[in-house]
Amino acid sequence: MGSLSSWLLAQWVDDLEATDLWLTLVSDDPEGVSDPLTVEIIGGTLTRHQTTWSRTPLLLTTAGSVVFSGIPVGAHVAGIACFNADFNGDLVASDLFPEPVDYPSGGTWVLPTGEFAMGFLPPTP
Repeated sequence: MGSLSSWLLAQWVDDLEATDLWLTLVSDDPEGVSDPLTVEIIGGTLTRHQTTWSRTPLLLTTAGSVVFSGIPVGAHVAGIACFNADFNGDLVASDLFPEPVDYPSGGTWVLPTGEFAMGFLPPTP
C-alpha cells in the first residue's frame, strides 16, 4: 500500500483549519461508543469552546489556553473532544487524559496553549 503525499496531508489540514471547531470535555472515549455525543459532559454552566489554532505545515495546535469552567458536580472527566459545531455536530478528534479526573464538587480545568493537536507529525529520519 502506498503512502499519502505531503501535499494531500497539507490539504486535509487546510480543510480542517477552515472549519469552525469546538472543544468539549468527555467522560469516556468518544471514539469507543456508537454516538460520541453520549459521553460529552453536560450540565452546570459548562459549554463547548470555539477554539483558535496555530498552524505548522501538517499540524494544528490550540493557539491559546481554553478554560472549561462550570464543570458539573460529580463529573468524571476522561479527556477532550473536538466537534465541528457548537451543538451536536460530528466528532473531529479526541484525546484521553493519562488518568481521568473526578470533580466531586464541580470546578474548572484549563487546557494550556498548544496542548491539543490535530494533524500529522513529520516522519522521523
